[in-house]
Formats: sequence, C-alpha cells, structure tokens
Amino acid sequence: MRSLWQGTVSFGLVALPVDIYAATEDHGPGLHLVHAADGGRVRHRRVCELDGREVRPEETARGWEAPDGRTVVIQDADLEALPLPTKRVIEVVGFIDETDVDPLLYARPYWGGRPRPRSP
Repeated sequence: MRSLWQGTVSFGLVALPVDIYAATEDHGPGLHLVHAADGGRVRHRRVCELDGREVRPEETARGWEAPDGRTVVIQDADLEALPLPTKRVIEVVGFIDETDVDPLLYARPYWGGRPRPRSP
C-alpha cells in the first residue's frame, strides 16, 4: 500500500517520522472535472453542462462544489502558490475530548505508521 503523506509528527522537542495511509477506500472523487472558463461540470464525453458543447482536455480544470452550489475552479498555480512551509510537519499543540469531535469527521479514517527504509 502506498502512503498518502510522508512527514513528521512533532510533540514539542520530539519529532517522529510518519507515513499516513488511508484506512478505507472512498469511491467518489473529492474534486470534479470542470470547464475552466465557466465552472460547468464535464462528464466522460467532456461536455460542459452550462453551454452544452464538448470540451477539449486542455480546456478543463479541477473544481470543487461549495455547499451553496457554486463551483470553485482550482488551477495548478493556485495549489502551488499556497504558503505551506510546514506541509510535511504535523505539530501537536494539544488534545481535545473525543465528544468535541463531530462524528461526520470520522467518515475518512487514516492510520499512521513508521516509514519504511528508502533505498538510496
């Protein structure tokens, strides 16, 4: 099984290397293929739902449907520009009571394991 994330979990001065794996499989994608120009959903034939015309692969982008129904088009440059200096570090700053966590957040469980030695 391939890890989804490799990084470090930090507890103050202690840092542990960890690989994160999905504990279950999700059969539905989180992002949708959309027409980059207007955010309309693109299906297998790559037809824009808003204007009805077929869309070439280079005209598509990733998109996320907001709870209010709007589509947010996400470009690769948007993801690259995110200021994530700690994207490989999870810093544990405290703990909360388990009753304070919404059970819906358990829909996608993960597990962490010790990283396998990597070949040089």
